Amino acid sequence: MSAHVSHDRLIDLAAGLVAEPDAGTLLAHLRECGACEDRFRAICADLERSRLTSPRVSRRAVATWAAVAIAASLLGVVALSPLARRAAGTPEAYWLPVPSEAIDLRSIPQGGDGALFAEATESYRKQDASRVVKLLSGREIPESQDLLKLMLASALIKTGEPAAAQELLDALGIDTLPPPYRDRARWVRLAAWRAQSKRAEAEADACALAGEPGEFQEAAVRLCASRERR
Repeated sequence: MSAHVSHDRLIDLAAGLVAEPDAGTLLAHLRECGACEDRFRAICADLERSRLTSPRVSRRAVATWAAVAIAASLLGVVALSPLARRAAGTPEAYWLPVPSEAIDLRSIPQGGDGALFAEATESYRKQDASRVVKLLSGREIPESQDLLKLMLASALIKTGEPAAAQELLDALGIDTLPPPYRDRARWVRLAAWRAQSKRAEAEADACALAGEPGEFQEAAVRLCASRERR
């Protein structure tokens, strides 16, 4: 693709409305074209500013989540790809994909917990849930690092503490998160519901995800269908 991507096409890509293989082609172009990448980043930032209107979400948190979402897309983590759909599996087995730009060290005061947060992120990438819980439990995590809270919630489920994960997810404000992390947080919450034998809540989340296009739709359809068969 040599010509620049149209503005409307970039909006569709940012909103997750472009399916594979077109999304992969567009993202490959963005990696090679600085002008289109800059326009795409600006569109993503505008989109997240319009979505994250909750008073509890700071401008720093908006910028951090937008940067993480864009980084994930540019690294090839496309929510609508068939590979991502197949990788969803079950909520209990799910590990969040974590881009290298997950930690915004600029928002952490000098001498703060930046190194610890980076270690916790790397431990999560290695699927060492116990280490993540040890590093982050009981520690104040800045609002700008909400992704760390989501990783901690996921790790708590892995270590058999779904009630603590549920409390953390409730405080996180899942509906304020940008895609694809909003759906990923719902999938993690679904695992917490199931681990606590809260069937009605789990089924409600599964059926909501089943009704929306995304990386969890196929897996959520199967979970939701089990309710319909009863």
